[in-house]
Amino acid sequence: MEDQTKPDQHNNGTEEVADETNEMTLEKENCIESDSDNNSTTEVEETANPEQEVEELSTDDMVTRLKDEISHLKNEAEEQKDEISHLKNEAEERFERFQRLSAEYSNYQKRMEQEIQKARRFSIDQFARAMLDVMESLDQACDIEQAEDLDPTVVAMREGMDLTRKQLLSAFESFGIEEVNPELGVAFDANFHHAMTMLESTEIPPNHISEVFRKGYRLHDRLLRPAMVIVASRPNENTE
Repeated sequence: MEDQTKPDQHNNGTEEVADETNEMTLEKENCIESDSDNNSTTEVEETANPEQEVEELSTDDMVTRLKDEISHLKNEAEEQKDEISHLKNEAEERFERFQRLSAEYSNYQKRMEQEIQKARRFSIDQFARAMLDVMESLDQACDIEQAEDLDPTVVAMREGMDLTRKQLLSAFESFGIEEVNPELGVAFDANFHHAMTMLESTEIPPNHISEVFRKGYRLHDRLLRPAMVIVASRPNENTE
C-alpha cells in the first residue's frame, strides 16, 4: 500500500510543477503581447499626431517673407484695380452708345410722325391739282356777264354753275386748299407768284403786281400752283 501511494504523490507533484510552468509561460506571453500592443498604439498615435514641426525662422527671414506676401497682395490689388477700371470704361462706352441709339431712335420716331402727318395732309395733292382746272373752268363760266333777256333755262344753268362753284370752294376749304389771288398793288413774291411779264406803270410801284392773269392755289403750306401775274416796272424816262 505504501509503495502505491508514493508514486501517486510523485506524479501529483510533477503535474503541479508543470501547471505552474505553463501558467508562467502564458503570463509571459500575455505580457509580451501587451507590450507589443502598447508599442503599436504608441506608434499609431505618433504617426496620427496632427502637430507638425514648426520651422524655426529668424526675424529677418520672417520680415522678408511678410514683405513678399505684402508685395504679392499689392500686385493682386493693382490687377483688380486695372480690371475694374477697364470694366468701368467699357460700361461708360456702352452707356454712351445706348444714349446715341436712344437719341437716334427718338429722332427716327419724330421723322416718321412728321412723314405720316405730311402724308395725311398732302395725300390729296394729285387730286387737288386735277381739280384746279375744273375750278378755273367754273370761274371763267361764272365771270361771263349775263344778258337781261336770257332764256330761263340758261339762267337756271348759270345758277347751277354758281352753286357748283360754291360747293367746290367749300370742299377745297375743308381739305386745306386755299386760293392765291393777290390784290393789285401787292408786292411781288416769288414764293407764290409767277411773273409772266413786266409792264411799265405810273400808278403801281415797281416790282408790284399790276394784273392777275390766273389765280394760284396752295394745299396747307405747299404751293400747288403759283398765281400768274404781270409785274409793274419803272417807266422809261427816255420814252417820248
